[in-house]
Amino acid sequence: MRKIGIVASNSTEMDAAVILNEGEEKNVKAEDLVLIRNRNGNLVLAVCRGGLGSNENLRTVAYSPGVAYARMGRHPSNAKEFYAFGLSIIGDVTKGLEQSKYVIAPSSDVEVFEESDNPMSYLETGPEEEKGRHTIGYYKDMKPWKVPYDPEYIPYHIGVFGVTGSGKSFLARYQLIPVFRQSGMDVIVFDWKGSDYAPFYHEDQVVKLKGVYLDEDVVYQYMLSRMDYFGFTGERKYKNDAAEALEEVIMEGEWRNKSPSEMKQFLEAKAVPIIEEANRDRTGGLTVYGKMYVRKFKRGIKKLQDRDFENILGKKMHEDVERLGVRDVDVILRNVRSEIEAAIRGNLGCEADIVLVTERLYLRSDYPAPPFCIEVKSGTDVSKILPYLIATHNSATGLPLPLDMIDQNVGLPRGFTREFVEEIEANLVRDSELDKFDLQNHFARLNPQKEE
Repeated sequence: MRKIGIVASNSTEMDAAVILNEGEEKNVKAEDLVLIRNRNGNLVLAVCRGGLGSNENLRTVAYSPGVAYARMGRHPSNAKEFYAFGLSIIGDVTKGLEQSKYVIAPSSDVEVFEESDNPMSYLETGPEEEKGRHTIGYYKDMKPWKVPYDPEYIPYHIGVFGVTGSGKSFLARYQLIPVFRQSGMDVIVFDWKGSDYAPFYHEDQVVKLKGVYLDEDVVYQYMLSRMDYFGFTGERKYKNDAAEALEEVIMEGEWRNKSPSEMKQFLEAKAVPIIEEANRDRTGGLTVYGKMYVRKFKRGIKKLQDRDFENILGKKMHEDVERLGVRDVDVILRNVRSEIEAAIRGNLGCEADIVLVTERLYLRSDYPAPPFCIEVKSGTDVSKILPYLIATHNSATGLPLPLDMIDQNVGLPRGFTREFVEEIEANLVRDSELDKFDLQNHFARLNPQKEE
């Protein structure tokens, strides 16, 4: 460690500044870690931020000889020149990391950590043999400085937040999961897309959820939703003869031995007689309601596809999954995609593969506007998209117009988005030779932005 200066006046327990020794302004830089040897009896870890250079002869509040020198292109004396850095306090490290509670005394020595030092050792507590064992990542640009963590905090809830592309999955995959494993825990990861985690593990460590045994009640609820509740709403979604017949067949469990291609015929053959038996008139004929329930059941069956049945015919019990996670294996569960696929088909009117198989791109419409992220179908020729994004972008935000429809002071009426898209399509169909300025004129009145 090397002494770089002393603490300046007006310091507090959580805020201080260091006046640098002569020449140290060429060595000390922002984000350097320092140790304050507080004259009040403790050690304080801090980081350098907010550098300052001051020369009494070059103050701009009033005319002075120094200012006169500067006006003539000359340099005044630097006898009254000094450099300083603000110190962001990390904490008291006298006995491990604690809150800094003592006022940092002015003129306390400040020492900078050099590469051969290990400032992270001040953050560790516990037996000496345990030190260095639990670490996660390292201090920026200083790989030997492994950041320690207290394993007692691992059972707490942990949240990872960030914008798209900021590295959340990377952090979880290469830092957090190894930390959990190192702490002696089994790890189960739910990867709903099957692309963020599953590809990085051996196939023996990946369990598709459609391969897991589901209990009868879950299967019943899933099948009922896939059959659109036979067209019923509210409480009637579950309280009708078609739903009750489906529930009875599912609870019996005989369907578990059927293949996906056999399921439709099996369900219909089992459920329809149950509905008919519950809806006989005095002569033994089928009532009007009975005919309605049979018709609704058959209509619901037609909505099902083989892949819907594949999701419920899994054989792996929870014991099988637990067996994979015996301290040396990470178990990745790839979540069921059927609900997502159904939503895509219903809302977008296209097959799910068109949406789910995408590439993520980062584009910038204008400099220095921030980049934005879009996802397109794999193999899409992006050069055909770029002119549209550039021609319609908002010069104030840099975002393309379709992505820039709402700000904090603007509300949109229900249905406006669909009307907006249809208006764009109509204008483009009507005139396919629009240039940038034409496009802006066409859509400016539709872009609900404040005047910039």
